[in-house]
Amino acid sequence: MPMHYERVPLRHIQEQIARGEIVEMMGGEEPEIPQEPAAPEGEQVRYPWQQAVHAALLELNQQKLRGKIAAAEKAVADRIQALAQAADNAAERRALADALSSLRVLKRNPSA
Repeated sequence: MPMHYERVPLRHIQEQIARGEIVEMMGGEEPEIPQEPAAPEGEQVRYPWQQAVHAALLELNQQKLRGKIAAAEKAVADRIQALAQAADNAAERRALADALSSLRVLKRNPSA
């Protein structure tokens, strides 16, 4: 029988842990308190525009996803335009290209 998992706001889980409710459900084992992810696993935010990209990549609510993708695309496009006259920044330019590629995939297949 498949299991059903419900998306619960992190704040709600943290409150349950603080009240000791989750500890009771886990048979007395103290759970680790989850934290909001700042970036996908293994990635760090090196550039300010990456926060918008990571927010889109981490969004599970399909109703909010389009807006997050649009905000991320705008942040990336604005930064590309700002770098148009700069000769350096090869690493950031690669990161921008990777971000646009990820956003294109996300737009094509938002439920993946």
